[in-house]
Amino acid sequence: MSQIFIDRINASYSPRGSFIQLGSGVLNREVITEAKVNLALKMMNRHGLIAGATGTGKPDTCPRRCQVAGENC
Repeated sequence: MSQIFIDRINASYSPRGSFIQLGSGVLNREVITEAKVNLALKMMNRHGLIAGATGTGKPDTCPRRCQVAGENC
C-alpha cells in the first residue's frame, strides 16, 4: 500500500525544471519520506496559505521558503 502512495505522490509532485522540496507525504499519520512533495520555482510567485496549529513553525516557513528559492535560482 505505501509503495502505491509513494508512486502517486512522486508522480503528482515532480515538476519539470527547478523546484524545492516542501516536505513529504503523510499516510495513516506516518510521514513517508520517500513520497516527496515538490513545488516548481516558477510557481512561487503565486499566493500561498500557511496554516497550522500553534507551535508548528508558521512564522519561520515564509523566510525559509524564500531562502531556499533564492539558493536554487
